[in-house]
Amino acid sequence: MQVTPLNFRCSFQLEQQLPLHLHLLKKSLGIILGLALLFAFIDELGDVQGKYGLGEALSYVMLTAPRRAYEMLPMAALIGSLIGLGSLASNSELTIMRAAGASIGRIVWAVMKPLLVLMLAGILLGEYLADWEEVYKQSKRAYKAKSTEAMEIGTLVHEAIELWIQSNGKLKTEELENEHQKLGLQAFLAWGEEHSVEIVDNERIVSDNQTYAGRFDLLAFIDGKLTLLDFKTSTGIWDEYWLQTAGYADCLSDVEQVAVLRIDKHTGELEYQSKKNWQPYAKAFKLLSLS
Repeated sequence: MQVTPLNFRCSFQLEQQLPLHLHLLKKSLGIILGLALLFAFIDELGDVQGKYGLGEALSYVMLTAPRRAYEMLPMAALIGSLIGLGSLASNSELTIMRAAGASIGRIVWAVMKPLLVLMLAGILLGEYLADWEEVYKQSKRAYKAKSTEAMEIGTLVHEAIELWIQSNGKLKTEELENEHQKLGLQAFLAWGEEHSVEIVDNERIVSDNQTYAGRFDLLAFIDGKLTLLDFKTSTGIWDEYWLQTAGYADCLSDVEQVAVLRIDKHTGELEYQSKKNWQPYAKAFKLLSLS
């Protein structure tokens, strides 16, 4: 009968715990990193607008994963080690190992082995992936800032004007956080004073009860004439704008003219044009709606 020495059994048992410790460390890191990425994505949702959509936000958050993993490795190592040693202690395995002759140094070394693997992974992350991620992350931030600043200025100004109208003129420019919105609203208010604008109605759905329906932007007295005004964020005032605006005006009574207030989507500057002879455009719009 062959007898296995106790110290060999102890050594074998310690070696068996290494995969368990490594698994606990990876599991701890996965849970902590997953929660951090989830909260980061929720926080990033506040910046979603224009061309910076959910896909771009998710991509940006995932690019921060290497840096977050690098920062959380020490915490994951501590938690994983405590869970592993706690598991051994709860089953009295540590007591059995000590009784079998295993020294504290050997037990500590058995715990340190997976930690060394994790430490090596952390060095590689910090040396390569984390730096690359930081550079790429900054480029994503720059893209998002450029998208908001250059491509969506007109939309931002449009939103500020709508907020001012909905507040019945109570919204102050200093209450707006975006500088482009402040400047755009100031330009709109100056334009309103220049043309003696008196608002009658806004954002109301109209219909000819037969072929089409839609929501107009603003009905107001402009230069003393009842005007249906449409806001546009574009690089120019095109003929098709008059078709839709005139079609909506035809659903109302006493409209004297239709107008377009263009908000340049790149600069936020205002351009105003009006048409008194809008009825032909309304007829054309109705014909197009029937086709």
